[in-house]
Amino acid sequence: MASTSASRSSVTNFTGESALLLHKDMIQDHGRYLSVLHGGCSPEEALDRTLCAPDTSASPARGAARSVSIQLTKEQAAKYFPSGDSGAFYKLSVLSTAETEHFSVPTNMSPIIMRTVCGSLASKKLRIYELEGSDLAELIQRACGDGEIDFVATAQEIGRRLDVRCQPQATAESTTERRILLLCGIQAAMDCIAKKPDYRPEMRTVLDMVLCDVMIRYNITVIQAVRKKEEDRVNAVRQLALACLHYGYLVARN
Repeated sequence: MASTSASRSSVTNFTGESALLLHKDMIQDHGRYLSVLHGGCSPEEALDRTLCAPDTSASPARGAARSVSIQLTKEQAAKYFPSGDSGAFYKLSVLSTAETEHFSVPTNMSPIIMRTVCGSLASKKLRIYELEGSDLAELIQRACGDGEIDFVATAQEIGRRLDVRCQPQATAESTTERRILLLCGIQAAMDCIAKKPDYRPEMRTVLDMVLCDVMIRYNITVIQAVRKKEEDRVNAVRQLALACLHYGYLVARN
């Protein structure tokens, strides 16, 4: 009896990832299962609701298809999804020029906004900001200069600037949205700066401190497309869309 109780306790204490691995062969809609699981159910209860009779208060209507809604500019659509959304798991919403101007960031920092949608429910928004590694490298180079500086304070100031550039318009919903900074080609950019006469070895340390600062202080997830090749960043954005499809928690009314 005691061993049975302990076994149930260990299963109940599974993380979402562990529970999903346990039942992965029985579940087709992983995101739906995780949404129910994180609504307070045990792994077994979540499995029952996903397969048999899901609770409509915690799950979308039975049979509703999950998809990913992606809001982006015309230029971003041509770069990341050139074939459009016909027959795909995502649906594109291309912003007009007038709508793009409403963002509180420069046009080249307009975010790609993703959210999982299923019936009347949706996940929180995921905002993806693209930043060229050369822009960040030059910002670090100018901030370091030639004289004595406080490298910690310098990194924090650069982190604050990045946070400002990645700020959505202030709304009740924006406080719960997740932000991702897609940093492209930073290694090549730093290697290029290293060849200049005013290069300082501490600049690479400042770079590491900046990335830590935006992740810890401002809760911005940093994803690096290490090479400068276009397909690297395209692959990163498409993988994020696929992750939204499978793992987006449906926590809000659509």
